[in-house]
Amino acid sequence: MRKKDVVQEIKNSGAQILFVGLGCPRQEVWMAEQRNAINAVMLGVGAAFDFHAGVKPQSPAWLQRLGLEWFFRLLTEPRRLWRRYLYHNPRFVT
Repeated sequence: MRKKDVVQEIKNSGAQILFVGLGCPRQEVWMAEQRNAINAVMLGVGAAFDFHAGVKPQSPAWLQRLGLEWFFRLLTEPRRLWRRYLYHNPRFVT
């Protein structure tokens, strides 16, 4: 489906809240490109749909409580995530 068709289908749906799960940074770029075309609040949810569908494993609850889900994801998908985490995560370390 073409991007124009997707945008039109979203507009036709009347959605007022749109969850976008394309992954970072694609979802942020897509939402920025569509900000004037789609009259809805757009929320980037990353891998949330994959977690709920059981496509990707979520970290154990104890790792989540410690704020280390990112580390679990890095261990499960190192080739895809190491650059992103190396660049972005240090910004949040205090």
